[in-house]
Amino acid sequence: MTLGLLGLLLACGEKEANEDTGVDTVEPSSENTDTAEVEDSDTDTEETDTSDTLDTEEPEYTTDFPELLPEFMDRFAEASPMPLESDTLDNTTVMGLLTFNFMPIMQVQEMMSAAEQSGTVMTCPEVQGTFPEEGLPTEDVIVTGNGCVDDFGTEYNGSFVYNADGIRYSEFEMVMAHPTCTGLSNVVGFNGGFDMNMGVSDINIESLLIFSSVEIGDADCSENINEIQYHMNARVEMGANDSQTIHGHADVLFPVSSTDYFFTIDTIEQVMDSTVCETEPISGENVMSNGSDEARFTFDGATDCDEEPTQMLSFNGESPVEVNGVSCSTASAPGMMMWISGLLGLLFVRRRQ
Repeated sequence: MTLGLLGLLLACGEKEANEDTGVDTVEPSSENTDTAEVEDSDTDTEETDTSDTLDTEEPEYTTDFPELLPEFMDRFAEASPMPLESDTLDNTTVMGLLTFNFMPIMQVQEMMSAAEQSGTVMTCPEVQGTFPEEGLPTEDVIVTGNGCVDDFGTEYNGSFVYNADGIRYSEFEMVMAHPTCTGLSNVVGFNGGFDMNMGVSDINIESLLIFSSVEIGDADCSENINEIQYHMNARVEMGANDSQTIHGHADVLFPVSSTDYFFTIDTIEQVMDSTVCETEPISGENVMSNGSDEARFTFDGATDCDEEPTQMLSFNGESPVEVNGVSCSTASAPGMMMWISGLLGLLFVRRRQ
């Protein structure tokens, strides 16, 4: 079961590598750079500043992830543009990125369900609290590894907290010993998570996720290291008939060997309305860019609702062509995207009541 999750995550990571992007204006990074420049200029002109003061001055961020965002933004500012190729590009929206956060939770829930069906109690990892049958938890669900090993031989380290405000991972890691490569293990790790804030008619989401993995090659026992990091802010506006309009921006890092590559995602008025189309967004756009090349996906579920989702893609301003919209990491994948949409809808209704 855990190996299956690893395979899914690695497959998503490989697709993300083709989703090359990066926009000219990255608001968080430009603001942080400006802040740093102002602070540097001030310290150059004010004679009363001391070296101790200079050493402690850092850019300030309005974020729910103050311990992770500064380092992420520093790396993002120094990263190289991710190459964009229209024939291999996979459409991923900001909500598609959010799905990565739920994969360990789904894994743990499946393990608990399997244990219950067999008449046993799962003790590794340790779970405090109760997963809800639908929606988000009303109280903290705390999952802790502490180096325990389950019946499948998977070691769990770190922990995460899952509640009505979101998910927070603290170096949560799954280590699976390779069956034939002695002393080597497949590893998947999560750090960060997401937080939600409820407005009168909308939900604001910030997510900073650091995903890493080590995959051991079956043939030669080689280590294949994968990593994806992203920071995103999104707003989900709740409309009539439980429809949702999604706006968001994400900065994405994709480290390859010793080089960091970047791209950005801008999801613009993406409308989800299952009463009109259950398999894909009915309208809106998703723009992926690396600062010079741009891929603009247009959602058309209102006029062309396909059982297998499709979108129109315009690459660098060329005439749009229809492309497939299905991916394990895209917001157009009907299963995961509709599940998250329903989750957010339930949360909104509960809090509004």
